Parts: sequence; C-alpha cells; structure tokens
Amino acid sequence: MSEWIKCSDRLPPIRQRVLVFRLGKKTNDGPFFAMTCGNEHRPWRYIDGDRCDITPTHWQPLPAPPTEQHPATLEATMEHEIVVEGFVLQVEVTHCENTPPCPGTWSSDWDAQGCRELEFKVVSAICYDDGGIRMDVDPLVLPLLTQQYGRHIETALWVEIDASQRRQRWAA
Repeated sequence: MSEWIKCSDRLPPIRQRVLVFRLGKKTNDGPFFAMTCGNEHRPWRYIDGDRCDITPTHWQPLPAPPTEQHPATLEATMEHEIVVEGFVLQVEVTHCENTPPCPGTWSSDWDAQGCRELEFKVVSAICYDDGGIRMDVDPLVLPLLTQQYGRHIETALWVEIDASQRRQRWAA
C-alpha cells in the first residue's frame, strides 16, 4: 500500500474510491472507504453514495485487486489419457471449476450446492484393430468421438481430477 496523504495537502480526484482515515478520539475515528464528490461544503461521500459527515484527515489509493485465482478454478491446461470404448483419448481440459458445497452460505444457491464445470477438447486418439495393431484416429473423427462419448469422457475426467485432489491432500 502507498503512504497516507494528508487531506489538507491534497484531495484525491473526484469520484475516485479511496481508503480514508480520521485521526481523533471518537469511536467513529479510524479507517473507512469513501470518495470525493466535488462539493466544497461536503467533499466526501461513502462509496455507496451516502453523504459522509465525518471529515477524514488522511487518504490513500486503494491497492490493486488480487490476481490470485480461486483454488477451485483451474484455467491452466491439463492433459489426461482416457480410455473409452476401445479408444485411448488424449484429452485437454481447458476449464475446470470444482467448488465444493458450502451449506449455510446465503450469498447464492450455487454456494450452498457447489459448482462443477468442465470444458475439454479431445486432442488425439488411438485404437487397436483385432490383431492388436495400433491405429491413429483421423483428426476429423475426433469431434464425432467427443459428441458420441462426451458424457463418458467427462465422467472419467472428474474421476481423474478428484483422485488428483485427494493425492494432493494426502501429500500435504
């Protein structure tokens, strides 16, 4: 965070949300969030727009928002080998959200029930003929395999992802 700036030295730009502070001995003294509104007589407003009757003594810009992603959301690419109906598929997971249920949370229904979303792409596939000879599947056939076996692929991917998470918890 940056240093505190005295309000008597300089005010922030109008409507810029900032962290403000009031020095004093009253119970409502201390840090709070506000913005300037350009009014000479009452220059401060709370972030929700309500009039702020407290006159801050110092302010500072808000820090940049966090960039860390929620651990349940995975945007990095993962590859898995999945066997479905005689095909060995190389599957690339492009998006995975696995938020566990959190009963008693009231912010939304999804928090209480959790959320599982998965997007994937079949990158390559092989199969074996009756003689046990390996054959590469034509790339033009991959979308058909994805359509035909999509539910099987997704189920197998969730099994792999859940097992990976269990292994990580055990290793910790």
